Amino acid sequence: MRIGLISDIHTDISPANREIVSHLADSARNADLDVFIICGDISPDSITFSKTLLAFYDLGERCKKLFIAGNHDVWITNGNRNITSHNKYSLITKLCEECKFHHLGDKPIVIDNIGFCGNIGWYDYSYKSNKFKIPEENYISKTYGTSVWNDVNYARWDADDYQMAKYFEENLKEQINSIKSLSTKVIVATHHVPFRECVRYREELPWDFFLCIYGQFRFRKNIFRRTTYRVRFFWTFSYRIL
Repeated sequence: MRIGLISDIHTDISPANREIVSHLADSARNADLDVFIICGDISPDSITFSKTLLAFYDLGERCKKLFIAGNHDVWITNGNRNITSHNKYSLITKLCEECKFHHLGDKPIVIDNIGFCGNIGWYDYSYKSNKFKIPEENYISKTYGTSVWNDVNYARWDADDYQMAKYFEENLKEQINSIKSLSTKVIVATHHVPFRECVRYREELPWDFFLCIYGQFRFRKNIFRRTTYRVRFFWTFSYRIL
């Protein structure tokens, strides 16, 4: 099976980011893929989001196109206080369907006896550096000095980060349980980083402070330790892996 993966296109940020999409689509088309996965962070704007997905519309009849949301995709940037990131997450499923993508965050899928599961992942500050003693309120406010992580302004879940990390952990376990009898291999895709070993600490601030939002290690700790999963796991993810 030939699988292609991209992430963090951020087509809302600059014309250069938008221009590269057609080249990415050409590369995916020429690769003759069986599965194409976008691991999140296209745009918080629904129109820009859909236009970007549609650029990958014609990858061939055989190619299955999958998507998982990134934190930027669930941002609420239009000032509408009646919309939450939960609402946005549901909208992403609808937009993906309209653009012929399958949103893994909504449900898993089995392709040629290989299971595909995934979701955004989120974070619980478990990647915070052990070197620096920083008050918990800084992590909650996602602020260090004059630097701010904009999830605090635009990601509007109905729960705190700890609860959302747990929610997505449970969601992923449910996905795996629903398909584990249908395949011997499962490919998991998340936006946030599930392995602390993939996070590079510099022992300097504010760099190490903001690593707290890179992901959570609960995924590996609480999912991979389950001996009832008699399947082989392959994990792919994005989010500024260094």
